[in-house]
Amino acid sequence: MKKIFTIGFLGILAILSCTKENLPTELQGDWKYDNNVFLVTLNTDYDFVNIFGEPWSGTIMIDNKVIEAGNLKYGIENVFGRKLFYSQNLGIIFEGTSFKIQYNGSTYTYSGPFSLDLKSGSFIANGIASSSNSQINVYIDYRATVSKIKHNVEFTLSDFQYRGASPIYKCSFDGNGDFCGYVLSGDILLPFNGQWQIKSERILLWANLSNFDSGFNGEYYYTTDGINTLYLISDNVADKFASYSGIPVSNISSAKYRTTFVRE
Repeated sequence: MKKIFTIGFLGILAILSCTKENLPTELQGDWKYDNNVFLVTLNTDYDFVNIFGEPWSGTIMIDNKVIEAGNLKYGIENVFGRKLFYSQNLGIIFEGTSFKIQYNGSTYTYSGPFSLDLKSGSFIANGIASSSNSQINVYIDYRATVSKIKHNVEFTLSDFQYRGASPIYKCSFDGNGDFCGYVLSGDILLPFNGQWQIKSERILLWANLSNFDSGFNGEYYYTTDGINTLYLISDNVADKFASYSGIPVSNISSAKYRTTFVRE
C-alpha cells in the first residue's frame, strides 16, 4: 500500500486532544474516493505522449480481420501492478516477455515478437496467440495520443497509476476530531481509526490501521463545494509528476496532485 508509515499514534492523539475546536461542518460526514488528477503548468510548449489519459488509436487485426477495440486505454493493474490495455471489447495483460489477449469470451497467450515503447507511445505485435483449444493470428499497431501543451497554462492529467495522494477509499469526519474509514490495499479494504485537524487552511490526518502496527498520515490543502465534493490537494509534486509523465522536471513550473471525494 502506498504512503503507509509506522507512527507514534498515542503521542499524536495527545497533541490533537487540545485542538478539536473550530472543525468546519462542511467536512463532517461520510465521503468516498472518486478520482485523482495532476494539475500542472509547464514553462515551455511541450508535445506530451499521453500514455495514460486518452485512448490509444491504430489498427488491431485478428485472423486478418480488423476488429473494433473501442476506447482502448493503457493502465496499471491495481492488485498486481501489471501493465495492461483495456476497453469494453478487448483486454491485453502483459506478463514478462509475453501478454494475454482477452477477446470474444476467450483468453489467448501471445508467443510472437512485440514491442511496447512507453516513451514514444507505441505498441506493435505480429504473431500467434493460443488458447487451450485454438489459436489466432494477431497484428497490432497502436499509438498513444500526443497532446500539445502550452506553457503557462495549467492542464489536468488523470492518474491511472498511483491511485491516490492518500490511500483512503472511504472516510468519515466527525465534529470531535475523530476520523475513520477504509484504505484500499490491492483489492482489499482495511479499516482505520484516527484523528483530523485544521491548521492554517490545511487538513491534517493521522490514523492507524486496525489489527496492524502501522498507519498513515497526511497534510493537504482542501476545498469543497460546500455540499457534495471534497478536494485534498498536495503541492510541490513535480518529481512525482516527472516520473509519471516522462516530462523533465526542468520543464515543470508547478505541479499539484488532487484527490476528489464525494458524499456517500
